[in-house]
Amino acid sequence: MKQYAVIGSGYFGQAVAGRLKELGHEVLLIEKDEALVQQAIDNQIVTEAVCLDASHIHSLEEIGLSAFDGVVIAIGKNIQNSI
Repeated sequence: MKQYAVIGSGYFGQAVAGRLKELGHEVLLIEKDEALVQQAIDNQIVTEAVCLDASHIHSLEEIGLSAFDGVVIAIGKNIQNSI
């Protein structure tokens, strides 16, 4: 089992997070909107979710993001921003 982090809880972020969890991986969702964090937890699409602003590098360092096997950045209004 690998550990992945998904930054952003829009349609793309939720789809990726949900699929990774379906495949048996641990998935951490990072989202700055508390309501979206709670929604992801309630819908059980992630293993864990935290509410923080991912644009602050120190916040990401504090949660140990560098230890994850992979990170998906799913922020922005369009897919090009996420890629």
